Amino acid sequence: MKISLTLIIAVFVIFCGGLVVESGLFEAGRDSGQPLILLQQTTGSENSGTANAAAEENAQLQAADFTTFTADNAPAKTVVIGSTNPQSGFKFQLELSSKGAAVRKATFSEFDDRDYKDPQPLAILSPVKLTDGSEILTMANKTLVFVEQKLQLPLNRLHWESYSVETPEYGSQAARFEAVIKNKDTGEPVLKLIKTYKVLPDSYMLD
Repeated sequence: MKISLTLIIAVFVIFCGGLVVESGLFEAGRDSGQPLILLQQTTGSENSGTANAAAEENAQLQAADFTTFTADNAPAKTVVIGSTNPQSGFKFQLELSSKGAAVRKATFSEFDDRDYKDPQPLAILSPVKLTDGSEILTMANKTLVFVEQKLQLPLNRLHWESYSVETPEYGSQAARFEAVIKNKDTGEPVLKLIKTYKVLPDSYMLD
């Protein structure tokens, strides 16, 4: 009786083992690393393609400087709003540049007393000089991108049209800059950009 029971159990175990082998479980275990490798290769390939496409698109943008759209340079001009005179009520003075409609210099009306013999108004912003002789100006508009045309205009190299100082309200002072973007082939205006700086007396805020 014991021998028969042992034989039945042994046959059942061998049968179950055969089913497991036929199911491919052990082969799947040996090859389980393959899908991960394939996934990494696919992901790497897709990322590479995306990076190449982005690089090509960026190259197109860089190469398309003033290709279809253009803007006329206005005369170079500097506009000053606010004051460094403490008696004026203004907390600072802005020297604005028509190039990029940017802030060239910002100076507090308070004095820098580090040199007590010759105190001067404290300058907090000034141009950054580059090795090629060019300058980086604060708050200069950089690039206007036309997404559908894959074109960009470097507005930081453009001298915007500038106007005289305005006094809108409450003793404030404002300076306005405009850039008109045109179709290069027809000369027709496409859009107008307006940028305005405004300072208020007794305030460090800049609008």
